[in-house]
Amino acid sequence: NPLDARLIEQRLLALDTNASLPEEQKTALRERYQGILDQLANSEDFRQRTQGFRDAVTEAPIRAAEIRAQLTAAQTATAEATQDATDPIAEDLDLKAIERLLAQQQAEIASLDAQLVEARKRTEQLDQAPTQVRNRITQTRTELSRVDTELEGLGDLAAGSGPNDLAQASRWLLDAQRLALTTEQAMLDQQLLSLDARRELADAQLEKLTQERQ
Repeated sequence: NPLDARLIEQRLLALDTNASLPEEQKTALRERYQGILDQLANSEDFRQRTQGFRDAVTEAPIRAAEIRAQLTAAQTATAEATQDATDPIAEDLDLKAIERLLAQQQAEIASLDAQLVEARKRTEQLDQAPTQVRNRITQTRTELSRVDTELEGLGDLAAGSGPNDLAQASRWLLDAQRLALTTEQAMLDQQLLSLDARRELADAQLEKLTQERQ
């Protein structure tokens, strides 16, 4: 399989010891081989992200339900504690102890504020995601059409059919680009399918942080 990272890496290494190739051709081959490796890495990243979105469809609602159960339990506990509320700063604490307690509380508040900013940012990104993902799907279709057109123009450049290494590497690069685009499309489809579940979790996390901040 020409779209094998190990094979391409071997070809890259072989260029360094190939004294028969002009340096200009070596440079062109290196660019194509490196491009193939980059596209293969992109494909693997897309596959992993696809699995993450697929997992989110089932896991995110469960996590959201757990968070909301914790919120309900915390609200109940807070209501019961309010009945026996006492001054949080005991009278027998000295000034330094009080200052340490206040500093700790301020640090906790600052941390929660920072987490709230990130949580709100996540919900905003999820709101914008459908349009962005659909736009990217349209772009990948256009790019795939271009790649397919270029592949048709190259014809059959399989190993052993006679083309020089540069033409062969050019075809492999287009094959790798096509693989990356199709795996990206699969990821984008799954991203859309998992959107509601991920938004449910993000909302629950935001509610939890908001309650803790109060």
